[in-house]
Amino acid sequence: MPDDKNGTVFASPFKFNKMGKCGADVSEVFPLLGEHVDDLAIIRSMYTDIPDNAAATVMMNTGSTRLVKPSLGAWLTYGLGTENQNLPGFIALSPGGVSPQNLRAAFLPGAYQGTSVNTQNTSVEKLIENIKNNYVSLPEQRKQLDLLETAAKQVRPGGILVYSTCSLEPEENEQLVRKFTDGHKDFALEEERALLPFDQGVDGAYVARLRRT
Repeated sequence: MPDDKNGTVFASPFKFNKMGKCGADVSEVFPLLGEHVDDLAIIRSMYTDIPDNAAATVMMNTGSTRLVKPSLGAWLTYGLGTENQNLPGFIALSPGGVSPQNLRAAFLPGAYQGTSVNTQNTSVEKLIENIKNNYVSLPEQRKQLDLLETAAKQVRPGGILVYSTCSLEPEENEQLVRKFTDGHKDFALEEERALLPFDQGVDGAYVARLRRT
């Protein structure tokens, strides 16, 4: 912002150092980021003549202020894919959060929509809700996985293994089954079902049928 009557732009109060093999200028505010600067894609050719910050931000992220178009993050995820199916398509870190219109998938499938993380909070539990399971501890999850692996040893090729719980916690059900099949390529998930109290009128439960190839 201007700091005098002539409209001179106020210089950054932070020191910048050239980091990495690429020699990119990185602020002293981000010392750890500078260690990975060679792995970052830095775009310096973007500009706009839109004076309004909100509209300019939407233009920067989607390329349009009128038509509803996918954001840059959505296009990148759509084109490059992802190695992890349990996380959002991409996340945007910013104090106060990021407007949804800057993260939208538009006409692309909803899986490519971005997720805003408010970095104004420094506590992990506040940054990302439900990042920890307050109902099932890691040792308990380990016992359930060990039980499933023990039962799997008794299943012959072509045989069926049924895993069932009286819980609706993903860590005990879908996530545990996915972790098991990831480590046991000779087992394939044929069918799974969750019984919901408000739907079937019964206590919550989960069942999965796996077949050994």
